[in-house]
Amino acid sequence: GFYCAARTLHTVFYLKQMQPHRMIVFQAGMVCHVALVAQVVLLSLRAMGKGI
Repeated sequence: GFYCAARTLHTVFYLKQMQPHRMIVFQAGMVCHVALVAQVVLLSLRAMGKGI
């Protein structure tokens, strides 16, 4: 939900040429990506028996 909202707002702000709002929601989307990568890595390690 949050990632979808961030990407939608990024598109709206891009079309309306609104800075720094566009950058802020882009970074919010990137935070979601980093969190997803961290979760995948941690779950993979846990599944291999090397969990943290």
